[in-house]
Amino acid sequence: MLAVLVTAASLASTPGEAVAIWTVRAQCEQAGYTQIAITLALRGLLKKGLVGEAQLESSSEFDSVNGIYVKDLGLDWLESHIDRFVLKRTDVPVDDGLPF
Repeated sequence: MLAVLVTAASLASTPGEAVAIWTVRAQCEQAGYTQIAITLALRGLLKKGLVGEAQLESSSEFDSVNGIYVKDLGLDWLESHIDRFVLKRTDVPVDDGLPF
């Protein structure tokens, strides 16, 4: 469940912004989670009230896309467990501003 919650929160541009469920699924699958694991995690997060469902507008005027957003309760949980997360990547070279 944690991976899905973190992924949804990470993909949102702002707190509470909905993101497409297919995007969350794709990221979690890329990290090695199975489809059933993701489905059960989504169900558990919804039941616990950590995330909510939303309909996102699609590029087609007649279609919408299922979305998910992290509720305040979910963000509160993430904040209270911030020590569990990597907040800074160490694999990115530092730009010291020198041209060489």
